[in-house]
Amino acid sequence: MENTDEYTIANTTIENDIRLIAIGCQMALLTAHLVRFHYFVLSLPAFLLLLPQVTQRGFTVSHRIQTGLALLVCLFLIGVQACDRFMHPSATEHVIQTVAANAILLAMLVWNWPAPRSGIADPSVTELQ
Repeated sequence: MENTDEYTIANTTIENDIRLIAIGCQMALLTAHLVRFHYFVLSLPAFLLLLPQVTQRGFTVSHRIQTGLALLVCLFLIGVQACDRFMHPSATEHVIQTVAANAILLAMLVWNWPAPRSGIADPSVTELQ
């Protein structure tokens, strides 16, 4: 049977790696000179990483509601096709909407970085001997 601390550290390290990949995807979308509509599939890692904060009970109810509403707004701004038909955005408005949604996702990824759990050493920090 595996040591629980090692298993938790490994999961935290993997989650941090996925978070860094999602941040990189968001930064690529926000800084590129030309972004086609189908490139926004690169926003999926951010949605998938933030979604457990809405569904898991380890978070406060207000945090779960705020995160869920922010994700829903981002999803609508990026452009669910039915919403585009309802809002009738011009090309410029659509660009502004998608940039705003991806900026919100990037801020949520950085702002909601999980704090190290108590009693578990951070594997990225080495102790001086």
